[in-house]
Amino acid sequence: MEKLNRRERKKILAQQALTEAAIRLFSEKGFSQTSISDITNEADLATGTFYNYFQSKEDVIRYAISVKIEEAGEVLREIKNSDDSPSNKLFMISKSAGQLMNRNISLFKLLAHLPPMTSPPHGSEFKDILTSIIEEGWRRGDYKKDLPAPIICEAFMAMLQSAMMSRSIPFEENIKLKLTILLEGIST
Repeated sequence: MEKLNRRERKKILAQQALTEAAIRLFSEKGFSQTSISDITNEADLATGTFYNYFQSKEDVIRYAISVKIEEAGEVLREIKNSDDSPSNKLFMISKSAGQLMNRNISLFKLLAHLPPMTSPPHGSEFKDILTSIIEEGWRRGDYKKDLPAPIICEAFMAMLQSAMMSRSIPFEENIKLKLTILLEGIST
């Protein structure tokens, strides 16, 4: 890894300080009630510094989400390349997504302050990884080949979203049950 010079380190620290302060204040005071001045005061930086990194409060949310998505992408790639079975890979992806959601719940709640996204913020990578796992399951004879991969991906993502939003059963148990339904069906 390339060593950063002092100026580059200071820039990274300033952006992190602004982001952390903003997310904390948005959670405590509310998005609308938090000003850019509040954010820079909380981060102990000059107000003008905010505009070196962000154009608006919404940009802070987008940036924070993009950082979390990149972290999640690294985990997804590791899971995809593991020696686990396709079904276990799907479970590990679900579990990782739930853990990410739980650790960053206040950040994800802020998504309501952004315009609806026309495509997922992680691009097609998530679907590509899911598709490769499904195709691996086909090659191994684990999954039926008569269901199109895009439909299975959509069902998996809907199941994941449903498990994340449900409060009726703890996430890990919820996702195991929903994966069982997805992978084995409800027929006897």
